[in-house]
Amino acid sequence: MEELPTAQSKFLTSLRKLSEVHSFCWRQVRILVALSGGLDSVCMLRMLNACKEQLKFTIKAVHFNHGVRGTASDLDEHFCVDLCDRLGLELQVVNLKMSKKSSNFQALAREKRKQYYDDWRCFGPYHLVATAHHADDFIESFFIGVHQGRLDERLIPLKSVDLDSQFLRPLVHFDKNELRDLAQNSEWEWREDSSNSDTNYLRNFYRNELLTNSALIQSVSNFTNYLVCLDDDLKEWLQIQLQKFYARDSILDRYECQDWEDSRFRDFWLIVLQRDYPECLRGFDAKRLKQVRVCKYRGHRVFQIGVSQSLSKKKLLLVETSRGYHLELE
Repeated sequence: MEELPTAQSKFLTSLRKLSEVHSFCWRQVRILVALSGGLDSVCMLRMLNACKEQLKFTIKAVHFNHGVRGTASDLDEHFCVDLCDRLGLELQVVNLKMSKKSSNFQALAREKRKQYYDDWRCFGPYHLVATAHHADDFIESFFIGVHQGRLDERLIPLKSVDLDSQFLRPLVHFDKNELRDLAQNSEWEWREDSSNSDTNYLRNFYRNELLTNSALIQSVSNFTNYLVCLDDDLKEWLQIQLQKFYARDSILDRYECQDWEDSRFRDFWLIVLQRDYPECLRGFDAKRLKQVRVCKYRGHRVFQIGVSQSLSKKKLLLVETSRGYHLELE
């Protein structure tokens, strides 16, 4: 076998490490590759295709034609069809037939794509959706989150693979310049989306006007890598608390948790809700969870967390007793 280019070798090594760290076999994996025809997705598709024989996974590509750029959208579709034909890969084209005049067009487009991905993931736990997010995408999302006051998950770099959500992001350790160099050196063609230069889009503003400062990017990367360590520590702590909680018949000891910060009290119950009562999360207000519970319920103080969307709209209550806290559906 001929020697792989440096970027391709890095890509193959990262995929092998993923299966070791997350204890799965690539032979089980079926990958749906989101192919736009742009530089990032073309590099992802070609590198996955080059690795599939060694790792024994299978690939199918999907192209979403949003239909909002007229002839350019159709040319993107034709490019993707031709590329997959030449690579011998199956491609499904999904015509979304959207109007750019729609309110919040981008959010609506994401929701339509998500519906298609959900259908794919239903086939089994190892049916993964591969998207072409790379290191620069995370930096852009970080600054957008700062701009909008919405940091939450935007503070933490994307994972290469998330088996719970069944997403694969094999380019997160590559930056845009690496991908461009790889494509140019390999003489790969791709499509340029003219809307990427439109600074009316906030992401494009950061991409084209701000994120050319390498020192700034390095500083943000150092900061977010530190946050990853904090996030890992929190997850380890939560796992220990959850083991104690379930060992006590789903009761949280009231005296033990008095030593926690308010934020960890909220974090703990959010994890319990995600595991045991996901249907009640829609009405969950984490910011109010530590407030004094003034309502009386069977002689105890309670706090309503949310309302079930599937169990005849029953109320989910956090009940405080002499033993501790537990959840009840009323």
